[in-house]
Amino acid sequence: MISKRRFAALVVWLLLVSAVCVGGASTSATAQETIDTSEDLSYQEPQDQMHLFMPSAELVRRVKATFGESRFGGYWIDRATVPGVYRVGIVDLNLADEARFRSEVSSDPRAAPFRVTYSRAQLRATRAAVTSVINSSFPDAYFIIAPDSQTNRVVVSVDTLRPEMVSAVGSSGVDQAQVTYRQEPGLAGGMQMAQDPTGQLPITYSRTKYPPYYGGLQASVRRNLDADNIPANDTLIGNCTSGYSFNKGYWGVTAGHCGRSGPETMISIGTTEVGWMGRNRWVFQETADRVVKGDVGRFALAGSSGPLGQGEPKVVTGPKTLRIVVGQFTYDDLDRNTDSCWSGWKNPGPNCGQIKVVGGDIKLTGGGYLENAWCNDSVSIEGDSGGPVYDVTNAVEDEIWAEGIMAGKYEKIGYSCFTHIQTVQELMELTLDYVTLI
Repeated sequence: MISKRRFAALVVWLLLVSAVCVGGASTSATAQETIDTSEDLSYQEPQDQMHLFMPSAELVRRVKATFGESRFGGYWIDRATVPGVYRVGIVDLNLADEARFRSEVSSDPRAAPFRVTYSRAQLRATRAAVTSVINSSFPDAYFIIAPDSQTNRVVVSVDTLRPEMVSAVGSSGVDQAQVTYRQEPGLAGGMQMAQDPTGQLPITYSRTKYPPYYGGLQASVRRNLDADNIPANDTLIGNCTSGYSFNKGYWGVTAGHCGRSGPETMISIGTTEVGWMGRNRWVFQETADRVVKGDVGRFALAGSSGPLGQGEPKVVTGPKTLRIVVGQFTYDDLDRNTDSCWSGWKNPGPNCGQIKVVGGDIKLTGGGYLENAWCNDSVSIEGDSGGPVYDVTNAVEDEIWAEGIMAGKYEKIGYSCFTHIQTVQELMELTLDYVTLI
């Protein structure tokens, strides 16, 4: 069934075509809302034709309903041909399964099952076991350890691969048949956080009005009180980017590393104080592993007259562009080579790449690691931390699907990594705001 938004867009298009035919003049229009900007910059829209046949969320739902979660091996987008093919892993796939896939999942040739040995759940468990061994036994190693749906293995990438690492993993009881090892010298030094400590003015974009609240705005983090709860002269800690809104506009989020939780840390959007960091999971566990479960902190948007974030949930996706949030990905339906864009307050973008790390454990600069992170092959800049990461579902519409919020960058290998939107909600106990299209 066509959505109300798409129906309205179709009517607008028909009217425009009529105007061109009658008047002989070319006319252009957009369904996107314009907002205040310091500069008018052009950018190229991402073109993701894959979404024109079936969203990955629906594809994964059908696969699980047909074959069960224990046989789902993830998917990857094969872009060797245009528009590409969803390669869906099914454990122990046979001819009867292929026929069932075509009748119950999709008859479209752009969705194709292939035989795998291990389920996504098995690879996740193996990833966690391998990370535990390497992080505890080789604390000086820098790594990305993640399931890979294309090879149906856990890929262990380390800055320096040592024989004793492989032996230690095998001795721990991990099934080595599930693991592939790679040496990646560019991983040396760990992943860096994308926080801007300078307080400089925006490079390409500035918001002059707040509220309402959008993802992709400048979120200044200031020291409101010192350790003894004495006013600290409004000292700037750094600048990050606002993420999505939650719970019907009552909560906003940014990256947790931007500031400690508690009344001593005040969040401002532009020149407007919003509130202090209410909950923050950018803390190491009290263990030798120093695991970061998610780089996210939340702040209240509720004012005396109600939530400042109310209205349609939107994010800034360009110097003069807002897009509406219409859905969100789960862990299983955001996989390798899916389009992935992000917006930051200095660089609104959209800055786009494709997913390359799917639910991986990533060693951080200074020690410890970020658990269950996603990465795309684009590089964020300082100040982008906390900004929305998303997929533009259709380049001619004003809609996005939420993927997560930005954490940091691995500049040497050209990756930006983020906390998945499902993790954000689980850790913060929040529900994402998005518009359900009918």
